Amino acid sequence: MLPPCSAGICLPSNGSSPAPCRNQGERRRAGREGAELRHALNYGHTIGHALEAVTGYSRWAHGEAVSLGIVAEARLAERLGIAEAPTTERQVRLLRAVGLPVSGLGAAPSAVVEAPGA
Repeated sequence: MLPPCSAGICLPSNGSSPAPCRNQGERRRAGREGAELRHALNYGHTIGHALEAVTGYSRWAHGEAVSLGIVAEARLAERLGIAEAPTTERQVRLLRAVGLPVSGLGAAPSAVVEAPGA
């Protein structure tokens, strides 16, 4: 669900056109909710972008690299104790079901970790 207000623009739930936020409270809420939405949208991208960089932007399409990043981040969350194996397994099944890669980085993990911006 999109936040009702994002970057100073309110996104009405009734389908009408976006409009500027009317008050400071809406702007503060937009900042918090926008940050939460950005975290969700960034899932898999940090590792995915690093993977693209170390493979010369030629091995994986962007979505494929992000898919591999999602799997890597899910497995990392397991190791850190903030996610459980069934959560990772479900994500892997869903990514595989839509034809995205879930293994085979095509680069050494150490190179991905050391990639610029990783």
